[in-house]
Amino acid sequence: MIKLIDILSEIDYDSIFRIEAYLLTDLSNRVQGDILSDIRSLPGVTIVGSRETSNNPSKERSILSIKIDPYPFTKMDDISAVDSVDYITDEVRKISGVKVFKILKRS
Repeated sequence: MIKLIDILSEIDYDSIFRIEAYLLTDLSNRVQGDILSDIRSLPGVTIVGSRETSNNPSKERSILSIKIDPYPFTKMDDISAVDSVDYITDEVRKISGVKVFKILKRS
């Protein structure tokens, strides 16, 4: 007999979260491409796309589209699928050159 907890666990493992985030960078010591590469290299991040902000375009400001696969966290670190988005957010903020990283939308 399948238990509800088993079903929820499988849903967690199969979830892919899509987030849209605002990124403000300090480009005095690093180029934005390197910062984006560091974001892409985080465990669980599967895709990072970037576009300029429409209201105030500049090289330092971007809107990122990120896909997060929580599987590495739920399997190894016992972090829930939903908490994996918060974990990634904290890790992005630690990257050299990132001044602001703010989630705008989750789906």
